[in-house]
Amino acid sequence: MLTRDRELQLYKFLETLTTHAKSMRDVRKTLSHFVRTSREFFQADHAALYTLQPGMEGFIAAFPSVDGWDLDLLARFIRMERPEIPHHLLLGPIRRRNRAWAVLALRRDETPFERGEGRLLN
Repeated sequence: MLTRDRELQLYKFLETLTTHAKSMRDVRKTLSHFVRTSREFFQADHAALYTLQPGMEGFIAAFPSVDGWDLDLLARFIRMERPEIPHHLLLGPIRRRNRAWAVLALRRDETPFERGEGRLLN
């Protein structure tokens, strides 16, 4: 259950993303901004956007780096195999044309995410 304060933060976060996306022309820059902003909002130490699309397979954006990610877990999540997700990770599906396209992955080094916080990514 979201507190009122967290719900207000969520709406501000979404409004900022929408406003920024409308003003940008470069898709890659828009996606990078989305990853960075999501990392800040969820107070994650690491964030990445990963895809399995042919010709694009791999990281689209990662902050601060691509190191330390379980690529098998990310791939299984994109393929909707419902892998068990450790408490230090949040994974959110990114759909394009009603199909699984990528995953937004957020990771903390120390503090696990709150139970249910991943629902904000759906």
